[in-house]
Parts: sequence; structure tokens; C-alpha cells
Amino acid sequence: MKNKFILVAMLCLPVGSQVLAQSCIGTESGTPVSQFVDNEDGTVTDTKTGLMWKRCPEGYVLNQSGTPADMTDDVCVVSTTPYYNWPAALSRANGAVYAGYDDWRVPNIKELLSAIDYQCYNPAQNTAVFPEPQVMFDYWSSTPDSAYSGDAWDVDMKSGRESTSDQLFTTLNFVLLVRGGL
Repeated sequence: MKNKFILVAMLCLPVGSQVLAQSCIGTESGTPVSQFVDNEDGTVTDTKTGLMWKRCPEGYVLNQSGTPADMTDDVCVVSTTPYYNWPAALSRANGAVYAGYDDWRVPNIKELLSAIDYQCYNPAQNTAVFPEPQVMFDYWSSTPDSAYSGDAWDVDMKSGRESTSDQLFTTLNFVLLVRGGL
């Protein structure tokens, strides 16, 4: 029996004068660091979609341990309850004020999927852009399931797969806020 090995590549992608590392399965990232502008206030802007994202899920604060121009050493640290049922997630986003903006919201399913890197697994996100993502829970979208009343779409950040939840009041997921629109 032959041994099978999984090659985990460390990609170094230049952004301006800096080099940021990303761990992925595969040879290239589908959402490279160069696609994002670090706004140096705990947010990033995706130049492909125009969306501005909080880098950490709700309930976390960004601890910038490196220089402001180097996102790779940043981590998200728990500050309050980090998971919410769907109505609480929508409510939390409605009152969120961060980095001087008060128009944060829960992303729709299309927007949330735009933050997924399908060439990465566990997590399926660019970890230099979205530090220390939580893979044990799904992330809520604001999109209700049109086929089933009372369901909403979410994304498993381990695999990047979308699914629906019919337990909107009891299922606890993470929330990554966004502003702007696709």
C-alpha cells in the first residue's frame, strides 16, 4: 500500500511592499491577499466586489500584533458572545458601529460566498485577510431560503459549502459583517 501525502503550500503573495503568507491546499489562492486592501482599522475592502468586511466575526476584536501594514500576524480575540441565532445575528448587525461606519449588515449568501476561497480547506478563507476564522461553526447569511419558509442560508467555513438551517431560533452560528453591495 502506497502512502498518500497532502501537499500544503505556503503561498507568499505581494501586497504593495509587503509579503503575506497563506496556507492552502492547492497551488494558488482563489482570493489572493492582493485582492484586498487593508484599511488598517480592522476592515478590508475586496477590490473585486467592492465590499468592505470586518476582519473578525462579531464578538471578536482584532489584535494587530504586527505592524499595521502586515496583516499576517493579526488574530481575532473573543470579547463578547461570538455566536448568534439568526434573528439575533440580524439584530446585532442592525445596531453595529465599527471603524466609523454604522451601515454594517449580515451579508447575503452571494456576498458571503465571495469571501470563500475554494482552493483552501479548514478554513476555506484566506487566513491572512480573515485571521483565525472559526471553523467549528457556520456563518449566517441574511438570505432566507425561498423554497422553505423559515429557513435561512449559511456557510460552513471549514469546507466553504452553503446549506440552509430550519432552526433559526436555536442554531448558533458566527456572523461576519459587511458593508457595500454586490
